[in-house]
Amino acid sequence: MRPRADRPEWDTAVWLDALTPPGTPDAEAFFRELERFLLRSYDGGHALTRVEWSKGWGYTDEAAWSDEEVLRTVVPASYEDGEGPGWSGARQVLDRLDPHRVYGNTFLDRLFA
Repeated sequence: MRPRADRPEWDTAVWLDALTPPGTPDAEAFFRELERFLLRSYDGGHALTRVEWSKGWGYTDEAAWSDEEVLRTVVPASYEDGEGPGWSGARQVLDRLDPHRVYGNTFLDRLFA
């Protein structure tokens, strides 16, 4: 967790982890509904949903990391707070540490397009 300069009174983090056994029917639809609820309810007004990008996000009814709107807008915006490197800083770190994309993959190519 990183403090937000624009919201110094925000001093608490709630980490939510919802799991299902692999192959659970309709799990992706459930996660999409949960994700949409969190993004709507905690949009920065009184609290903020921040994407933990190593976990599943961008759910469609079929799979995680499939909703292009979430990948292109929500994930990058969750790293922006007016201070610090934000999403562009994440891209700069990736460029610096793996300039030849030795550890690259199609997912990272989509995420950082």
